[in-house]
Amino acid sequence: MNGAFPNSIYAAFRESAARYPHKSALLFKGRDGEYRSMSYEALEESVDRLAASLARLGVAKGDRLAVFAYHGPEWATADLAVLKLGAVIVPIYHTLSPAAAAYILNDSSCKLIFVAGKELFATVDAMRRNTPALEHVVVFDESGIEVDKGYLRFGDLAAAGGSAGPSDAEKTPSVGPGDPATVVYTSGTTGTPKGVVLSHGNILFDAFSLIRRFNVGPDDTYLSFLPLCHMLERTCGHFTMLFAGATIAYAEGVSTIIDDVRKVRPPIII
Repeated sequence: MNGAFPNSIYAAFRESAARYPHKSALLFKGRDGEYRSMSYEALEESVDRLAASLARLGVAKGDRLAVFAYHGPEWATADLAVLKLGAVIVPIYHTLSPAAAAYILNDSSCKLIFVAGKELFATVDAMRRNTPALEHVVVFDESGIEVDKGYLRFGDLAAAGGSAGPSDAEKTPSVGPGDPATVVYTSGTTGTPKGVVLSHGNILFDAFSLIRRFNVGPDDTYLSFLPLCHMLERTCGHFTMLFAGATIAYAEGVSTIIDDVRKVRPPIII
């Protein structure tokens, strides 16, 4: 790091939000199949509220929190909120078996997991008794899910954090380039999966290098259809776009990509 980059991933995102508050940060489909927009200002507010709620749950710098989902605005919000607190994201592929997911949760000592969808919720529900470090389960989408008292609703946490003020800023831990941002697990084809640690500085260098190399800017729109668990998508199609002030449009699924391209007309796709 040579001082040209912000010190942390959240700081880089916040710079974009300050530059382009009313520009669309995220485009995502509603239940009617039409795209909805979330501005940089609205995304920053959701991130800050969620971070405040997580802090009240006891999430602190260095804690590991998992995301068990495909992609979408909740993934992006959770990622940035956790990183703001200096905590570490552990992404878990939505295709993993309960045993494989439980191994990652236990090996990384995750204290909270964000989960999306009825099937993944059922997986977490079944393995929760075998993951003793896991204190909280936060559900992204409650459709078809009977959420009992042992689970938290993402919408409630993202709405209840309260506005960030000077006292909140003082409580936010200092996060630097050398601090870990994420632990990504290998596929385990040559043995048990191994957690690979990537720092804020690792990701910032890659993202800003991509912005310069490919001239990514606020006039660009990117169609996201790969899972955010993979660092190619998360670095190139998530952080790079947010740092550049670009717009990320989420495809509904692999089967809808052609239709989504027609609707969004993105100049960038991976």
